[in-house]
Order: sequence, then structure tokens, then C-alpha cells
Amino acid sequence: MSEEKLLMNPLYIIGQFLLYAFLTDVFLRYFMQQMLTKNVKALLTMDIPKNTVVKYLISKTFLSFFTWGNAFLYVRFVV
Repeated sequence: MSEEKLLMNPLYIIGQFLLYAFLTDVFLRYFMQQMLTKNVKALLTMDIPKNTVVKYLISKTFLSFFTWGNAFLYVRFVV
């Protein structure tokens, strides 16, 4: 369908959808994702090198759904 038949700009509609998706993601990350500072405090009291703790926490964050879930949504529109 052409833009005249829709009477709306498709990029405007997709932009609104992405804005709401981004805001929802920020909200979910803030309230649902496990806070890493709690994990750090417990690990720093042990006799573990800080470098190992940092690598562990980065890998744990990298494997989280909250990190990869957005890729499935946004990559389609970036390409």
C-alpha cells in the first residue's frame, strides 16, 4: 500500500514502537535484572583475585536475557 492510502508515515509508527520498546526495556532492566553490586560485595570479602571476579560478573551479564533480548528486536530495524 502506498503512503497516501495509509494516511500515515510508516517510519513514524515504527519509531513510536521502538521508543516504547526502549522505555519498557529500561524499566524491566531496572526492576527485574539482578543487581550485580550485591554479588560483588559478597565476592570481594573472599580471597579471590579482583580480576577473576570482574571476568565472572561480565560473563554473567553477557549471558543474561536482558542483554540478548533487545538484539532480536532492534537488529531487524537497524539493518
